[in-house]
Amino acid sequence: LDEVREDDEIYYDDLINCDVFVDEKKIGVVVDVMEVPQGSILRIEKENGKIVMVPYVDEFIVDVDIVKKEIIIDPIEGLIW
Repeated sequence: LDEVREDDEIYYDDLINCDVFVDEKKIGVVVDVMEVPQGSILRIEKENGKIVMVPYVDEFIVDVDIVKKEIIIDPIEGLIW
């Protein structure tokens, strides 16, 4: 049976393999979502193969488009670079 879910619900599996953008520039792809006591963290593999971690919180996540498999983030200085 297919799971029934609300239109605005997003599952971790939906986030895996999403392209991640900052200011319309692709910076990498979500390879995993980690659960920590403080919430969830996106593990993003950058184009150079390095892994960066971005908390999955409103402060950093601008938009999630599951249909397009795109996530737009607004990281603080030093979080990605």
